[in-house]
Amino acid sequence: MRSLLRTLSWGPIYVLAPGLAMPHARPEQGARKNGLSLLHVKQGVNFAADENDPVFVVIMLCALSGDDHIQMITALADVFSDESRLQQLLSASALPAIEAVIKD
Repeated sequence: MRSLLRTLSWGPIYVLAPGLAMPHARPEQGARKNGLSLLHVKQGVNFAADENDPVFVVIMLCALSGDDHIQMITALADVFSDESRLQQLLSASALPAIEAVIKD
């Protein structure tokens, strides 16, 4: 977590699509286990990402190895490359709706 917080202070923050950001740190920067966290910000946050701001969904990723990192990003790409699912996620207003989009 400290590494992710430093990442937020120093970069990189990848704004992947309109409304979606994924700050992350390298696996060797202190990961203790694989994990994923999702933050949904109703009002949106400006990441100075031009046409992709404001960001409403922030995905934080923690992986033990480079291979785990790639596998997790690949699984997330399945959700975020589907425009319909991405829009559902961005407009979700409650945890059950967010879980439904991710588990679909």
